[in-house]
Parts: sequence; structure tokens; C-alpha cells
Amino acid sequence: MNIAIKCALIEAGIMKLEAEEPDIKELKTLMTSCEKLQQRTVKGSRILSNKGSHYLVESIYHSGLTKAQKEEIYTSEYEIGNPNPIKNLDIEDLYSYLEDEYGGSAEDLVKNIKRNVSELIGIPFETFLKADKSLAYKIITLFYRVCRQFSNQFFNFLNVDKQSKMQFEFRASFPYREAKGKGYENTALLAELLGHLTFSMPKEYLEQARLIEKNLPAIADLISTHTRDYVECINNAVGHYEDSGQMANLNKIVDSNLESAFHYIFESVDNQLTQRLDFLLYNLISLKEYIARKSSNELLAKLVCETPLKLQSFQDGKCKTWEDKHVIPYLLGYDKSVSETVDKQTDFIEKYILARKMNGTTALPAQNKQILKAVIIHDSAIGNIKIESFVFGGKNIPSSITAILKKGSTDLDKSKTNDTVFSFENYPESILLYWVMRYELALRVVMSKDKKKAIYLYQRIASWETRIDETLVNYVKNANLNTYNELLTLPKKLQVFLSNTIEPLS
Repeated sequence: MNIAIKCALIEAGIMKLEAEEPDIKELKTLMTSCEKLQQRTVKGSRILSNKGSHYLVESIYHSGLTKAQKEEIYTSEYEIGNPNPIKNLDIEDLYSYLEDEYGGSAEDLVKNIKRNVSELIGIPFETFLKADKSLAYKIITLFYRVCRQFSNQFFNFLNVDKQSKMQFEFRASFPYREAKGKGYENTALLAELLGHLTFSMPKEYLEQARLIEKNLPAIADLISTHTRDYVECINNAVGHYEDSGQMANLNKIVDSNLESAFHYIFESVDNQLTQRLDFLLYNLISLKEYIARKSSNELLAKLVCETPLKLQSFQDGKCKTWEDKHVIPYLLGYDKSVSETVDKQTDFIEKYILARKMNGTTALPAQNKQILKAVIIHDSAIGNIKIESFVFGGKNIPSSITAILKKGSTDLDKSKTNDTVFSFENYPESILLYWVMRYELALRVVMSKDKKKAIYLYQRIASWETRIDETLVNYVKNANLNTYNELLTLPKKLQVFLSNTIEPLS
């Protein structure tokens, strides 16, 4: 057994240190009991591997169980955890099993499950019944169990497209620990569903499914980086367009080149539909999670740009020294000393910025940190800036951008004193990202000769990043494995394509 899984089971009280194997009855309770949902997902250990990190339920199933143990834990062939195909495929027998095992009237709920899965995928459920009835029945059983044991509104929860507020907290990993516990519950349900969908996948599909959460944002970030570099390079290098008042024409050329580049890289693979229902569902639910959070980025970027930013550019003059006592008042345009409170708040946001980059950097450059301090002082003075972050069923979720600074800096200070692990799971991600985006915008403003141009470029790049997310999601929505394998080559292809368009514009 994997040592990490063994340690997690020991911590969960399922296994003793000296034991070679866990008690199968205890293990079955952990893997199947309603009461153990959060322990096997969000409150259990995440097991690291070269394929990413996974909750305990998925890690145990794929790395810690023999076929015989899987059969003992999931005794019925109707369960997706049972490795054997269903022998009896009569629909009435399926109804009987569901009603006996999970209660309720099966026929109506099964019809509802079929309809909702069809709407989610965009393909009639009958297609999957014809392709692999055994797999289709196992997935019906999985949804039936989730609906009966945990939430009869589960499909409303999955349909995040109908919500308009910030959706950063819609996630299957690292839940927001809000007071009512609803963030944990919803994240646990997503983790339960996605984890179980991998149980029936052949190895090649499983490996790809496990990479979606990691690869999709990474690919989007690389494509966004190349797009941003291209836009900035052209706008900064081609001065005669600006001098002659032809920037609008230049922007049209840039947009046209980007359109051509996207058409080229996103049309390069024959995107035939896979007929595996488990992988399609896993893929589409992962994409819903991804696009919900990216759509929130779009709303957040709009707020960041619309909130006035009255910082002075370093291009407009000189500071007496590069000490805080001179730089901060210069940036703000008025006398202001940096209090110990602001220093602590800056440390809190700096820690989050560095955590997002995950590049091993231990601190921001001194000048960057001064800009961050100025942003915190500037926006705190505006007051009443709120961000409504939506969690299904959640209440009293913090929305003030300044309140989170007070709480975060206090918590960080306590963790240093108590030598405890500090976690950003205690704060709504939407508000944390507000400060990251404001800092990034401020960097552009204070380093630019033209504040309006700096903000305009930020908005243009944010708009293209939204376009990238939408295009990428559509590209992989019903993707086969070849499409996902080709995904890793797209950023480089885009970079090469765009590099060939720069010279004619210069």
C-alpha cells in the first residue's frame, strides 16, 4: 500500500501502524458511509503523485485496493465502484435495487437523472445506453445515491451557468471554510462525484481525467502569457501608429492576427466525440468548475478597472529616496505614513501573490511591495468596496475588501506566533484576487507614462483572456484523448505563429 495512503488511513483511525492492511469493514465504512463523506474527500488527506493530487477516496480506490477488496466494499454490480459489468440489465431490476438500497421512488428520479445528464452533455442519454448499458446504469446509480443521500437539488447545484454572482467558491478541491460549512459540503459532493466517475475509467482515460484540473489552467495561462506579450510588444514597439493617431488601426491588425492564431491552433486536431459517459461527464463538470471561476475573473477584472486608481506614475517625477516614507506619499499624491497595520496587511497579500505564483520566490522586490502598500492604503480610503461571492446555500460570506485584510493579517500574525500552518482556505478567493488584480493594474499604472493607456492595455488583455478561456473550453468540451494530448502543444504553436506576425508591423 502507498505509504501516503497508509498514513492517511492511520490518521483517520482506519488502520494501525503495525498493520499490513486496513480492516476491510472499517475501510468500507470510510468509502461508502454518508457520515464519512467529508472525511474521505475534503477533510481527508490529498495524496500527491506525478499525476497531480487526489482526495483520499480516489487515491484509495486506484492505489490501495485489490479487485477482491473493491468487490467486498461495493458488493452490488450496480455500483460504479464494483469492477464487474452488470449482468442483469433489466430496468425494473435497477429500479428495485435503487429503491431497496437508497429509498424513494426510482422511476421518476431516474428519468430526471437521464434528462439532466443529457442536458449537461448535449447528447441523448439513449446514446450511452446503446453504447454501454452497464456503464450507463452504474452512473445512474451514482447520481441516484448522491441525490437521495445528500441533495435532491444536486443538478441545480451543477448548473452554475444560471448564477450571476462570483463563482470562485464552486470547486472540487480546497474548499472555502465558511462558517455554515456549506462550502465544505458542496466541494465534498463535487469531489465525491468526480472521484467516483474515475472508478470505471480505463487507464488511459483515468490518466487524462486526472490531468484536466492541472493542465487546463496551465495551458490557458501560457496562451494568455503569449497573447499578453504579443499585445504589449506591438503597442510598445510601433510608435509611429500612435504618433499618427492610427492606434485604432493597429489594434484591428493585432486583433485580426490573434483571431487567425486562435483559428490555427484550435482547429489543428480532429475533435471526434468519445462515447465514454464517465469521461465525458468528468470532463464537462471539470469544465463547468473551470469556467465558473474564470467567469468570476471577468466580473472581478471589470470591477478592478472601474474602481478609480489615483496613483502617480514614477515617470512623472522623482522621489527623494526609495524609502517608504518618500515613495508611498509620492505614489498616493499626499502625505501618508505607513502604519504597522498596513505593513501586516501587505505581508498577508504578498503571501497570497507568491502562493499563486508557486515559483519559490520568498518575497516581492522592494519597489513592488511599496506599490502594494500604496494600493492597500488607496483602496482602503475609498471604502465600501464589496464583492458578492456566491456559495450554494451559504450565508454571511465576507464581502468587504478591507475586512479581509484585517482578518488575514491578524490570522497570519497568530500563525507566526503559534508556529501553526496558515491556509488561504479560510478566505473567499474572490476578495483575495481583487487585491492581486489591483496590484497588477497598479504596477502598470505607476510604471507607465500614460495612465489611460496602461489601464486600456490591461482591459484589452483581460478581454482576450476571457476569449481564451471560452475558446479553450469549447475546444475540449467533447474532446477525445487525442485532443487532450495535443493540448500541451498549443502554447508553443501560438508563440511561433505570433512571432511571424511581428516583423511586418514594425
